[in-house]
Amino acid sequence: MNGRIAAEKIAFEDIVIIVHRFKELDLYQEAKKRNIKGICDEAHLELENPIDNIFNSFSHCNHVVNQKIAERLFRDIEKSLTRDKSPVFPRIALQDCYISWDAVKYFRNYCNKYQLIKDETMKCGAIVMNCNPFTKGHRYLIEQAAGQVDLLYIFVVEEDKSTFKFEDRIEMVRRGTADFDKVKVLPSGKYIISKETFSQYFEKDNVEQVDDMDYDVRIFGEVVAKELGISVRFVGEEPFDKVTRKYNETMKTILPEYGIEVVEIPRATVDGGQTISASAVRGG
Repeated sequence: MNGRIAAEKIAFEDIVIIVHRFKELDLYQEAKKRNIKGICDEAHLELENPIDNIFNSFSHCNHVVNQKIAERLFRDIEKSLTRDKSPVFPRIALQDCYISWDAVKYFRNYCNKYQLIKDETMKCGAIVMNCNPFTKGHRYLIEQAAGQVDLLYIFVVEEDKSTFKFEDRIEMVRRGTADFDKVKVLPSGKYIISKETFSQYFEKDNVEQVDDMDYDVRIFGEVVAKELGISVRFVGEEPFDKVTRKYNETMKTILPEYGIEVVEIPRATVDGGQTISASAVRGG
């Protein structure tokens, strides 16, 4: 609860109502020192026989206590509700879609696990790749991207829904980029192109209508890029796969809202102008 509140931007005119068992967190006395209003445990004291209106604890009460709590809350916020509400500054939405605190917490732990530290003096970019398998086309995309930034994060899709297992795919990428000194190869984790954020990515052969993938893109902009200071996301041109092509188009629309440039790099070609494709390498 405390972490979630800390992550929110509280405006001057906002009213925050926190329902929590302060005594268990040793915050009850601290709240009183700060003159925080609305310690609703005190609502029980307004009852003649409070014990008759609770069940097995003071937090498990009946409608009589709930009525007292509601009255107490209203008394605390009544003046705020009745005074002039003319805004002194423009209000803006904090998020265009709901991103759970679990995603923020997960990625902060992810950064600690892999010892990733945001460096605002560096221009950082990112590529998200499946690499099923790693090809010269992937290598070409990385070369082009690495030449435009100080540090390039390569997130290898971790879901094991491909022909090649994740352990093999990430090892191919690590070996294929071993000569780069400013590239970090990492697993994508739970919130970067996963079954949870973008399930259609793993069902391309059966997709007739491409669904909305805003959630995945906004998590990248709101959480991943913010934590790592990523200002550029590189993508390969996609002339064949309609799901990936729509994903690229979505990134171009949404990520600039977060100050992230989307750079699309044309595919590498071989003799005769044929583009290099992982599906062709797999024989499909």
